[in-house]
Amino acid sequence: AKTGRLAGAVCTDRKLRLWALPEGRMLRTVDLSGRSLDSVAISEDGAWITAGDHSGGYSVWDTSTGAQQMELQMPFYPAALAFSPDGKRLAIAPTGEPVQIYDPASGQKLFELQRPTGGSAAMVFSRDGGRLATADADTVVRVYDLRNGELLARNADFLLVPLTVDFTPDGKQLLTAGGDKIIALLDAATGSVIRKSGKAADPVAYLEVSPDGALVAAVLMHADNLLLPA
Repeated sequence: AKTGRLAGAVCTDRKLRLWALPEGRMLRTVDLSGRSLDSVAISEDGAWITAGDHSGGYSVWDTSTGAQQMELQMPFYPAALAFSPDGKRLAIAPTGEPVQIYDPASGQKLFELQRPTGGSAAMVFSRDGGRLATADADTVVRVYDLRNGELLARNADFLLVPLTVDFTPDGKQLLTAGGDKIIALLDAATGSVIRKSGKAADPVAYLEVSPDGALVAAVLMHADNLLLPA
């Protein structure tokens, strides 16, 4: 969790473990009943942890008790999971399906976003929680209003699938990258390109903007063999 006080890990014995930090004291163990998890996310304050498994099952646990707060079944496993900064919204991107927005406290589905062809590869909330940006399999980056799911902006300049996206801290700009091997800085209000990086040797699998907005870190994947480092 971004508070630095809690860490969670899915272990090879199919159990979810939570630790208090910095002392590293184990708080509790959650038995996953043999589920094979594809994606895990924790809320910024550490109150919730969520996971989606390969059979399309999704759960949210209360980290203070280990109790399951929410459980649902979807047709497909998750491409991405994300909590809003205040933990009051959970975005689920089932593979090939539209992103769905839930209230994790009640388990209520609030709405779903547009259905892009192939679904969404990645998504991120703005720091104020008011918008959600998605990197979609149809090569389009989209920005939505989280009050009602309205599409606010889009960018269709990528030739290959964008795989990662992040807002700057002020929410005015959006960084995104993927198969095109470049990082693009977008205007979050219009979707237009502000500038682009030079071309990297390999696709960009993940990026994240520093809390002060001064730096962006990027992780590359090996273009010819995903088992090799890049």
